[in-house]
Amino acid sequence: MEKIQQILQLKQFIHTPNSLLKVKEKEMNNYLRQLHKENIITKQLFRQLSSNCSSLSCMYGQPKMHKQGYPLRPIISPIGSYNYELSKYLANLLKNNRTTKPNSSIRDPFDLVRKIKNINCNKNLIMCTFDVDALYTNVPAKEAIEIAVKDMIKSKTINNTPFNEIQLKRLLEIAVHNIPFRFMNDNFLQTDGVAMGSPLEPILADIFMTNLEKKLNRFSKNKPKVWYRYVDDIFCIFNSEQNITNVLEKKELKQLKLILKTNGYPDHIIRRGIREGAIIANKIIKKQQQQQQQQLLDNNNNNNNKTSPTPIKKKISLTVSYYGQESIILSGKTKKICKKLIPHIDVNVAFKKHLH
Repeated sequence: MEKIQQILQLKQFIHTPNSLLKVKEKEMNNYLRQLHKENIITKQLFRQLSSNCSSLSCMYGQPKMHKQGYPLRPIISPIGSYNYELSKYLANLLKNNRTTKPNSSIRDPFDLVRKIKNINCNKNLIMCTFDVDALYTNVPAKEAIEIAVKDMIKSKTINNTPFNEIQLKRLLEIAVHNIPFRFMNDNFLQTDGVAMGSPLEPILADIFMTNLEKKLNRFSKNKPKVWYRYVDDIFCIFNSEQNITNVLEKKELKQLKLILKTNGYPDHIIRRGIREGAIIANKIIKKQQQQQQQQLLDNNNNNNNKTSPTPIKKKISLTVSYYGQESIILSGKTKKICKKLIPHIDVNVAFKKHLH
């Protein structure tokens, strides 16, 4: 309960004393009726999208079992709500009229494996993974709608729909703006972001992220070698020669802050994201420096301990006549002189009995 209450205290949610379901349902039906009267939509489509006796969307929390502390994922179930059919219709409309998917987009884990299996891995590559914090809740809905409609106008795919720019934008706003829902016995309104559970949630979030990637790609000079994204999870590879802290230079970082601020991200979320990114980058750089220092130390130790390989000595055997103690002294001096002058030769002296 405490975790879900913390989520409901975010600025995207407003507590309302009464349910606004009937008001929102009437507003949507009136606009659809207007489109029908103007012959923009057929009678069949009007009946499909309009709503009567709908139920209020319900929020529940889904624990993120893979994260420490098990934070909750807020889901607003829209099934049976007044704008559920409209959201499904618009989601299909956007998907079918989206001209191109970004190269960074990943469909599933198998698609990721296919794309990275041919990467030539070596010691000069650094892999990084990160994700967008609460993407759906933090997606600025107004900005995402503007981007989606402009893309359809630019590609002229809006001509495949029965709507013009103003009408399509208005329908999308009805589907995602100021959505009433309940948690327990309390009524709330989601004023921004895209409700997780809405049919429009995946497509609008992807359109927004794709547009943001285009903006970053436009001014980033220190680009990663590989950049792939699955919804809000990002996989990228840098060259070790790159200074990862300068992937976004100061000017670019300022531009990024401005973009996020314009898109409605609160200051504390922006600061947190940049701070956590800096921590990750510093850890990577510190690890690199430690590895370089260790490698330098190992090289110095190897140089200090390095000795010339001991040459294999050739053995020479000499046989001399034995005249007693004098012969032993002579052979000893001979071996000593040979060891000094020709150290790679090992001289062995053998004695033979002198025959008179």
